[in-house]
Amino acid sequence: MKMILKDNTDDLVLQRGNDSVEVFDSLTNLVSSDIKSMDGYSMAASGTAISSGDTLNQAIGKLEKQNDDIVDYIEEKELAVAAALTDLDERVNLLNADKVNTLNRRTRLTDFDLNTLKLAVAEQDLEKYGLRVGDEKTINGYTYVIAGLNPMKGTTTPYRLTDNHVGLIVIPHATQAWNASGNTYQSTNTYSTGGTWTTGASAAGYANSDLHYYLTNTVLPHAQNDLGAANLLAHSKRYTNAVNTSGYNRFGDASGCSSSWAWYANQYICALSEIQVYGSIVWSSSGYDTGEACRQLDVFRHYNINEIFGVEYPWLRDVVSASIAAHVGYFGDADANPASNSHCVAALILFK
Repeated sequence: MKMILKDNTDDLVLQRGNDSVEVFDSLTNLVSSDIKSMDGYSMAASGTAISSGDTLNQAIGKLEKQNDDIVDYIEEKELAVAAALTDLDERVNLLNADKVNTLNRRTRLTDFDLNTLKLAVAEQDLEKYGLRVGDEKTINGYTYVIAGLNPMKGTTTPYRLTDNHVGLIVIPHATQAWNASGNTYQSTNTYSTGGTWTTGASAAGYANSDLHYYLTNTVLPHAQNDLGAANLLAHSKRYTNAVNTSGYNRFGDASGCSSSWAWYANQYICALSEIQVYGSIVWSSSGYDTGEACRQLDVFRHYNINEIFGVEYPWLRDVVSASIAAHVGYFGDADANPASNSHCVAALILFK
């Protein structure tokens, strides 16, 4: 029995699966060769061939000897097959135990091989390669956390992806205002649905926020350099792009809410939504905030937010009011703060 585990469990190869196949092959060859042996059974060589000169008692004795030989032969092979099946059961049990140990591993890897991750994505099986959600890798100061397989997979392209992929949460360990103006309806730049920025303009919502500008113009190029631009996938995302400054929100007052959205093409990076983190909205002011990011990421079904972000409390994409945006709370709770505050940053990218 062998299990080859490379350094830091970067590449896990379970040889036991191949061993089990070999046992099956051995059983097949055993039965096949045994049948051939029975076909070539020589009564003459065994002294049980009946001749014309044998008396009746001699002939009967030889027949009984033949029967005894066959019974002994069958019993011997039954024992061999039983032993082989027992060995196979042991191998399968060990293989299953290895998988369970990987699934239940709570100590997160702090380094993994990107080529191993690509193999896991291709086969859609993290555990086979010793990986699981929550494992992380730091490259050039940025941390990348495995968030789950295929968080944006579907059939309605370009809104969903048909390619297999893994979601990675990128944490640049930097701070940024959601909007330096202090308002969710007043940003420094305007973002077009075609993916271009107009500097010096002013527009509303996450689509046009200083946070989104920072992610697309600073964090994304860094991630493309770390992971390889060709390894990252883009698709259309639906961002809020307007705020009703006197609309009602989850504060229970008329201090503003998101009021419109649009599809933005070829998006490689985006701040997380409340639903992706918590599994539901908390402070999000309206349905326009969530857009396509409407499924909780697998990593947050296994780990608390503080286990992933530590002492960093990143902004989320949700508008809370005309002057407040959502962020991960300091104490592992869901929180919101003035848009001009400087908070840490985290975003989702898709690796293939």
